Amino acid sequence: MAEEDTVMVDERLVAKYDHRFGIYDTDRDGFIGETDFTARVERLLEGLGLSAGSPKAAAGYAASRSCWQQIADRAGIAHHKPLDRQGFVAALSSAGADGTIMRIFEPVIAAHVNLVDTDDDGVVDRSEFVRAQAVEGIPADRAEEAFHRIDSDGDGSITLAEWLAAVSTFHTDPEPDSPGDRVVGYRP
Repeated sequence: MAEEDTVMVDERLVAKYDHRFGIYDTDRDGFIGETDFTARVERLLEGLGLSAGSPKAAAGYAASRSCWQQIADRAGIAHHKPLDRQGFVAALSSAGADGTIMRIFEPVIAAHVNLVDTDDDGVVDRSEFVRAQAVEGIPADRAEEAFHRIDSDGDGSITLAEWLAAVSTFHTDPEPDSPGDRVVGYRP
């Protein structure tokens, strides 16, 4: 992004985007790239005991690559180049400001929910959610809290729509303590 394209974004959203960068930087080298995005899928597959050769895994990898490519495009870099924290935050700030941020994340969230739904019943139950959050390093008590916050209708399961709503609030609502903050382990 060129300097003249800088977007003013609430500092609380910037902090959330910064946190998100830390999640994506799987090798902790201070940069993210396609391999960081696919490594998250690999970790989830392994942690949930899912086959890396399954159609669900293929969809997860494809969605992760697409998410990375959209972020790279937004940042103005080639898909094979790494992106630093500042560039990532600027790309998400720009997408948030123009209302396109969920176009970047919806496909990867849908693929993620599909992976987490290990019994293939179309929803994520509490045990599936807690197990997937553990793979991400989020303790069970915090995962339980997040589950109840994201399960907006209180029916004991999380639909894709509920998960997307939570992720959307994380990326667009500067107020602290939104349900989406919990799904990514963010605590202001």
